[in-house]
Amino acid sequence: MTIKESCDPLLVQLLLQAAERRNINLVSKGDYPGDTALHYIALRNDIALHQQARVFQLLVRYGAVSNRCGSQGRTPLALVSAERKRVRFTFTLNQ
Repeated sequence: MTIKESCDPLLVQLLLQAAERRNINLVSKGDYPGDTALHYIALRNDIALHQQARVFQLLVRYGAVSNRCGSQGRTPLALVSAERKRVRFTFTLNQ
């Protein structure tokens, strides 16, 4: 929900930390069609690129699987707009 609404990296980090303390995995769960938080952040073209990259990094660091296909049959990275793909993201993809 946070990613769909505000996509504030600090808020995302606080929520991920709180979930981790309670041993709750928020990042690997998909919604009904199968999209995860990474799919939603990949589709966000209405926020600053540095915000998008930071949230992507946070999600991967907290265990999000970056090569999982979502409801469109595509991985999160495949959903990132072509314009934004020209900029190098500095994150490590899960193998």
